[in-house]
Amino acid sequence: MNCEKHRLWDFDDNVDYTAYLHETQPEDDGRSLRPAVIICPGGGYLMTSDREGEPVALFYTQHGFQAFVLRYITKDRGDATFPNALYDLGKMMLTIHENAHRWQVDVKKIAIIGFSAGAHLCASLAVHWQDAFLKNHLNATREQLKPAAVVLGYPLLDYEAQFEAARNDPDFDVKDPINHMSRRQFMAMSNTALMGERQDEIRLREVSPVNCVSNQVPPVFIWHTAKDSLVYVINSLNFARQLDRYHVPFELHIFENGDHGLSLADERSAQIPEHINEDAACWRDMSIRFLRRHL
Repeated sequence: MNCEKHRLWDFDDNVDYTAYLHETQPEDDGRSLRPAVIICPGGGYLMTSDREGEPVALFYTQHGFQAFVLRYITKDRGDATFPNALYDLGKMMLTIHENAHRWQVDVKKIAIIGFSAGAHLCASLAVHWQDAFLKNHLNATREQLKPAAVVLGYPLLDYEAQFEAARNDPDFDVKDPINHMSRRQFMAMSNTALMGERQDEIRLREVSPVNCVSNQVPPVFIWHTAKDSLVYVINSLNFARQLDRYHVPFELHIFENGDHGLSLADERSAQIPEHINEDAACWRDMSIRFLRRHL
């Protein structure tokens, strides 16, 4: 396997991606194209998590994919307000199209995979890929921006529902043992990174993918845990309801136990023992079967 790291934009060192590519075999005649996944780690638009990057890429390469981990713009690197990170993900789609021959990628089989804030980003592309503002900004065609399928892990998709659930949850003020701040403090910082200081009802609806679902959304795989205490499961339930309304093919898996940030849910990505969850870990193989059906 070859590993290549590149900056995404010619004029910006703050956004980069790492490509995990299968080596070309001597007997390969150049016609053997592979599906690809773009992986968007979470991190609240404040940073991007290592745990949701390379370990996930290596898992998908083991199943025959070319994998790309996108370090999109976040607060620690620049201006992460919406839709700047969405431009990054769109540019990553375009970059794969432009390098498809060299990377041996089937451009009709590019899926996007995100976790938490990265899942919010992937869902944003899923609902906006056909919109003129994105196409015009990137000088791309709609076909170049449309993902073939989407995988969302513990996604934040409905900010109004998230705000309401947090408002009624006294445990949201309990400090987290890892980052030593309460979930409410972290969410407030994350919200400001994405929306800036203006967080009125109009802005909340604007950045919530749940409000932009249409029959143009590609097939979606969603997984979440019922006990996620940072991004409430109502986000996934509301989004799935909208997908059903518009007859978009989807799978929704809600696991009973497990907190936020499970990633692969095994030793390969765990930072603390709570990140290992044998029940939720089956999301990985289920996502492979889902992608094989739709790519």
